[in-house]
Amino acid sequence: MNDVNIHINEDKERIKVKDNLQIVKLQGPKGDPGLQGPPGPPGPPGEPGRNGIDGINGEQGLQGIQGPPGPPGKDGINGAKGEQGLQGPPGPPGRDGTKGEQGIPGPPGPKGEPFKYSDFTAEQLALLKGPKGDKGEPGPPGTGANIDLSGYTTKTDADNLYLKKVDLMSYLTMLGDPKYAYKTELNSYLRKTDAETKYSKKTELDNYVKKSEINQYTSASNVQLTPEQLEKLRGPQGPKGEPFRYSDFTQEQLNALKGPKGDKGEPFRYSDFTAEQLQALKGPKGDPGSGGGQVTSQPIEIYEVVWGNAIASNPGADRGYLAFDPLTGWGYLHFDFKLKTPSGNGNMVASLPPNAPVAVRLIERSVDVNNNSIYVERNSRIIKGWGVPANTRYIIDIIGYWRKG
Repeated sequence: MNDVNIHINEDKERIKVKDNLQIVKLQGPKGDPGLQGPPGPPGPPGEPGRNGIDGINGEQGLQGIQGPPGPPGKDGINGAKGEQGLQGPPGPPGRDGTKGEQGIPGPPGPKGEPFKYSDFTAEQLALLKGPKGDKGEPGPPGTGANIDLSGYTTKTDADNLYLKKVDLMSYLTMLGDPKYAYKTELNSYLRKTDAETKYSKKTELDNYVKKSEINQYTSASNVQLTPEQLEKLRGPQGPKGEPFRYSDFTQEQLNALKGPKGDKGEPFRYSDFTAEQLQALKGPKGDPGSGGGQVTSQPIEIYEVVWGNAIASNPGADRGYLAFDPLTGWGYLHFDFKLKTPSGNGNMVASLPPNAPVAVRLIERSVDVNNNSIYVERNSRIIKGWGVPANTRYIIDIIGYWRKG
């Protein structure tokens, strides 16, 4: 064990011991408590204590002087909408705006009342009067309503200036006879011939007004007359006219009657002839021909149709074949069929075998009222369809000339 230095007293005397046994042997008995020593020097500051409780509020102090204005505060949130205020006084008139575009036409207004002569004001009537014109030539005699009255006088003038035609019959133009008036006395009268040719009796003037009173009326085209007025104006019925004939039309009227040119029609086919038209097309019977060679007969040749899009409408023979006479070239194609799909326009639906004759000219037959058809073109064995629908049974015979080739 190493040696250990141990303080024994304040004089800093040290002794060396080698083990704890020696230390125990150095300790004496416990002494009495000593006297209290003098106060020690102040210790270092302690840590801050906890905050005490708040004291009682003091009395309110005097109001201080007003400080300078503070900086503007931030905008507050919008307040609630206030009640509507009282209406203010009218503002000054505004300036005229620019001219707007023309509006769309409004709906037709109600039918107005017919305009009558009494609707004119005195000023309007004065404006309607034109200057007095020159005296016109006498017009032709009238034939009824709206006639020219320039050749007639007023009833007043007829009463005052002229005698009735019957009254003039008692006067002559001779002088000296007491039964007659002097020529000078007749200056106020018309001659009988003038009265008869130029004037009517007073009773015949009852349906006329004075020329001076005509100004109060408008023309018949501007006046709505009552049925009674129209009846008075209507003249006697004229004689029955000649019936209208086609020759009475002018060329201009005939041109106006022509309608627009129609669409191009369907081509005319032999099947469109009626029996009467075919009979009318036959010419007269010809003269007997000269003796020819001996006619030899040949059997009719039969060629079966080769089916394609067209198929036999029912099972069995004789549904499609060409019967051909090799001696005359005449033959007919019997076709009892229906199509699997529509033919379209000009598509093949069946054919004849390669050893069959060909059509000399186009042969065709309609299958319905719409002129859809089955046909064989010239120099062909191909049977074609035009607008023929599918799944419909048709039975047709196409007749024509054929030739081997």
